[in-house]
Formats: sequence, structure tokens, C-alpha cells
Amino acid sequence: MAKVNVEIVRDKKNVVVSAKNVNELLKELKILSNTVLVIKNNVLVNIDSELKNNDSIKLYPVISGG
Repeated sequence: MAKVNVEIVRDKKNVVVSAKNVNELLKELKILSNTVLVIKNNVLVNIDSELKNNDSIKLYPVISGG
């Protein structure tokens, strides 16, 4: 398991979370995967992306409209 720094943009909050991949990280934070875009070290990633110690994660809310 990796300890990663997570910035939750919508909440203007920073937390440290231990998880092995993005899916586990989102479950730990109780965030649905279809409600955020996950940026790992400045690259858009999917929920299967593995995490390493000190990765920087930013969670951006998905915004839609018409």
C-alpha cells in the first residue's frame, strides 16, 4: 500500500490516504468513481492505476450541463 497526497478540489481539502490503486483510494474517501476525474502526477488516469508512495493525486468534480 502506498501513502499518497490527495487534493479534493471541490472541497478545497488535502488529505493523505493509504491505497494500492485509484479504485481503493476512492472507496476509502467514499467518492463514486463516476463523479470525479483523477489526475495522478499531472496525468489523467483510470481507476485501475496503481499508486506509489508520495504520488500526487488531484480529484476534480465532473461537470456537465447543457
